[in-house]
Amino acid sequence: MPLTSLDETPLRQIFFGGQNFGAIDSQNGIPHFTLQCHQWILSRTGQWPRFHDLDIHDPGYNENTTECSSAPVMSAPLNQNDKVVLPDQHILAFLLRTFMDSELSLIFPLVDSVLIEETARMAYAVNSHEYISARACMFAFLSMVGTRFPDIKAASEINSDACAAEAQLALSELLHHASITNLQTMIMLLLHEMLRGRVNTASMYHALACRTVFTLKGHTCIPPTHYNLTRKENENRHLRMLFWMCYVLDKDIALRTGQPPVIDDQFCNLTLPANYMETVFVDALIKTDAELLKTIRVLDEELESWRISIPEELRPGLSVQKRANLDTMSSFKSMIHIELSLNYYFLLNTIHAASGRFKVNVDGNRSGRKCRFGVQSSLDLSAEASRSTLRYLSTVASRLYMETFWVFCFYPTSALMTLFFNILHDPHHDFAMDDVELLCGASNVLQSMPIRRVTPRETMYLKRMDILVRELSELSRLAMARQMTKVK
Repeated sequence: MPLTSLDETPLRQIFFGGQNFGAIDSQNGIPHFTLQCHQWILSRTGQWPRFHDLDIHDPGYNENTTECSSAPVMSAPLNQNDKVVLPDQHILAFLLRTFMDSELSLIFPLVDSVLIEETARMAYAVNSHEYISARACMFAFLSMVGTRFPDIKAASEINSDACAAEAQLALSELLHHASITNLQTMIMLLLHEMLRGRVNTASMYHALACRTVFTLKGHTCIPPTHYNLTRKENENRHLRMLFWMCYVLDKDIALRTGQPPVIDDQFCNLTLPANYMETVFVDALIKTDAELLKTIRVLDEELESWRISIPEELRPGLSVQKRANLDTMSSFKSMIHIELSLNYYFLLNTIHAASGRFKVNVDGNRSGRKCRFGVQSSLDLSAEASRSTLRYLSTVASRLYMETFWVFCFYPTSALMTLFFNILHDPHHDFAMDDVELLCGASNVLQSMPIRRVTPRETMYLKRMDILVRELSELSRLAMARQMTKVK
């Protein structure tokens, strides 16, 4: 059924030609379309779209229970027979060292080598007042490494979801107390949920983490830069690193959900750490056309300034043809380049897709022509960014870490919608045939992305996306054939 109302935030909504055509569901990444959109597609193709097939239901799949299946209800105790226990201390110490020596610790600097050793000891000291907090932190840590190091026997035997559930239960007793240990637990659980594709659950942990980092003053503290740190200085340095993790994740979650960021920049000290190179629009709905065009131009300039500020080796190319040679990079660096590039193309598409809010009056006056030119230029840039997204992802899909499927499958959907509406708007534009080929190949790109563990959630997502891609491809071909018939 076509949508009669939209619950998604403006960033996730789809506008084209001044009309609201639908929204991309922030929970499952599947687009849903309004009646207006269905009627417009009919007028361009001569066929009523079959988007209702996206509502297929698999008896073995329940999206709501999958969303929270990693943990029981807070108030429900675990069955004693199912009690999860920490591994032997020497095994945990080995896994901590493995993590700290890995590239993953550079991407997610979750632990400090000195502080985490003490936390690990406390997790086994039953009489310690830090026991529950430390134990929760270690279970949260295990929930992450259980999927990241499958070649290590000790890690492969870890039940990641059970560890996450144990950490969550323990955390429920600790929310009244803000500490670095609890903050680490929240961020680790956040990442566990993100890598499972449960963005809504992750955003709840993120909100907890942000409030905790505020309470600890991580958003304003200035970390020490000298060596031979005292314990307090070490804590401040690590706290500041955890703040930056919250800050980056805040922007990422806001883009994925369309919800406002939790962190307000004006209340934070955003001075970058001295060695940071070593680690690696609701109001738009009420802007006038001129104001919106100006905002698009300003955001485009800011995005380009950001792109240029990135070291050349990792800098996203303006086009896929000019991208870096990933074969010469380490696995860690190539993953950073992939993430930066896909973020860049996504943001470029999002910024210029805002011009879809215009319904330009095609009159002969000078201001009308100028506005129309500005809108068309923006739509062209949005389409080119979408092409780059799909082309780039098709070349790097096999390089992705297996546990990052839900991180990267986020990017193609908006690109698909931009190209689809662009084809229907002008089936004879120069790139129409190439764009149809990109649409047709999108399902294969998603299928080629590695997945560590295929669950009903991944199966259902891929099935829905395959249905969507086939329908978009067929409708695009119909629009082109219809236009050719008119020309004859």
